[in-house]
Amino acid sequence: MCRLIKIGDSAFSNCKQLKCANLPQTVTSLGRKCFSCCDTLSAVTLPSLITELKQETFNECISLQHIVVPQSVNAIWASCFFNCKALCDVTLPHKAIYLADKCFVGCQHLTCVVIHKDTKPFDDSYYNTNYTTVVRLDTLAMLTAHNNK
Repeated sequence: MCRLIKIGDSAFSNCKQLKCANLPQTVTSLGRKCFSCCDTLSAVTLPSLITELKQETFNECISLQHIVVPQSVNAIWASCFFNCKALCDVTLPHKAIYLADKCFVGCQHLTCVVIHKDTKPFDDSYYNTNYTTVVRLDTLAMLTAHNNK
């Protein structure tokens, strides 16, 4: 029996009718732009073995509202959630990870990102979000990012 391990670059890109994606736990790698421009994608269950979310993985997924990033992820690359206009909350791993520039740019409804205290987001990771509150685990400190309505 074959096991799905890798989903290639742009595999589901522009699948306009894709509403949810429940990926098998055998998947360890998602390609760049894997779900880019899936206009109706509203729910994703990510496998627990992936280690990164590559560039533009969910770029322009305008219906995606919530996402829980697995504990195995060490990096979220540039523009991963670019222009996910409906995205309102993101839960990141309970450890330090790399957040590349522009990973949440254009997420107009993003109000809460929970990150580990040692995660260092780029200054423009949250540009054009709406009153983003960053909650840092282990310190319970809350920081407010840009308000660019």
